[in-house]
Amino acid sequence: MTRWNPTDRWVLSRQRSHAQLGSEADFVAIQRMRSGRPNQDGESREYLFAGLLRCDTCSRRMDSHWVHGRPGYRCRHGHTGPRTEHAPATLYLREDHLITRIGHALHMPVVASPSLVAAQLRARHIMIVCTADGVSVELPRPILRAA
Repeated sequence: MTRWNPTDRWVLSRQRSHAQLGSEADFVAIQRMRSGRPNQDGESREYLFAGLLRCDTCSRRMDSHWVHGRPGYRCRHGHTGPRTEHAPATLYLREDHLITRIGHALHMPVVASPSLVAAQLRARHIMIVCTADGVSVELPRPILRAA
């Protein structure tokens, strides 16, 4: 039987406890490769924003998710933990709705080429932070180097 500690008894470290296994760029590249793999029906599904979306509630990257014959994204906010009455609902966003929201967040009146927008986000290392009500743009943090 698994027993979960209440959050007020968690021990948090201010330092990373494990070395990073791979770079964020490698993670995003692998997500892109995985998103284009054929499924069990032999269909190949494309997720334009795979690896580019982050949930505002829990800060996790959103999962690519095929639903009702179209691409979408979801965050289950650490679904592996215990569910409580205070747990936020799963965040589901359709890709076609996201395209419009991202266009507004980037101050583009019409997103003519969603794949071009996704490529630009990747090239500039920009993340899109998602909520049920909208999106915001998260610019990359500058890397500080010791002198």
